[in-house]
Amino acid sequence: MSPFNSPTSSELCDTILHVTSTMLDAPVQQMTLHGATTSAGQWTGCVTISGPFSGGVMVTCPRYFAESMARTFLDEPADKPVSPELAREALAEMTNVVGGNLKALFSPAGSACRLSLPTVSSERGNTQGGKVIFEEWFDCLGVPVCVTVYASRAANESTVLQECTS
Repeated sequence: MSPFNSPTSSELCDTILHVTSTMLDAPVQQMTLHGATTSAGQWTGCVTISGPFSGGVMVTCPRYFAESMARTFLDEPADKPVSPELAREALAEMTNVVGGNLKALFSPAGSACRLSLPTVSSERGNTQGGKVIFEEWFDCLGVPVCVTVYASRAANESTVLQECTS
């Protein structure tokens, strides 16, 4: 028996779809993306999860989408310029909310996992030596956004991999 909950890929996707569509006030859907889309314009938000489950959540999107999220969150017109700081804050907030909702899925009854503060990088995220257990692309307002969940290399990694990929 695993010391943490092991949500299915479907449960993870449903949670991500609900959270992102609510935050963006727009429909979001899964998408199939063939080939890597990493580029100099990609930003990655990351939060780590610790406790019974140890790992992290990354949200990767083009910088211009982080700018668009900032305008949406601040109720600004689409043509208003957004500072890099506000765009980073918007991606950090999206990462924090997605990560917090996914963290709840891994937390067993009576013992909660903890979430770090979000960080944002202008590079593709790093799993810090962990194993990717979930990675899906989502169409957010016509923009491909990737959500990755990884498990730290811990004693229970094989349990995480078996249960989360089924």
